Amino acid sequence: MATFGLYPTVNFPKRIYNNSISTIDNVFINLTNQSRFSVYPCINGLSDHDAQIMVLHDMVNMTHEKHLFFCRRFNDVAITDLNIELSYESWEDVLSYKDVNMSFDKFLNIWLHFFFEFSH
Repeated sequence: MATFGLYPTVNFPKRIYNNSISTIDNVFINLTNQSRFSVYPCINGLSDHDAQIMVLHDMVNMTHEKHLFFCRRFNDVAITDLNIELSYESWEDVLSYKDVNMSFDKFLNIWLHFFFEFSH
């Protein structure tokens, strides 16, 4: 990974079980872009290994790059309109397939059509 400029950040055990410790998960970052960081274990009891918290210090925001973002706004009117349109839809085509994958694809295409129509 170092040949690509990526270096490991976790230097503490991630899994402790039956007198055995290991670092099974790691985060690799490019140190040329971010040299100041801290990584801490997060013992949450949800898994057999601990989570990680990474804090990046002195983040520099790139202001010369322009990005276009699309944001969907959901409100009660749009959700009601979506539900009404879906209720008028004939679902016979979805149920006519014997293959569950084809049925799902048909359902998803119908649902996404109305979702994109009413979520702007």
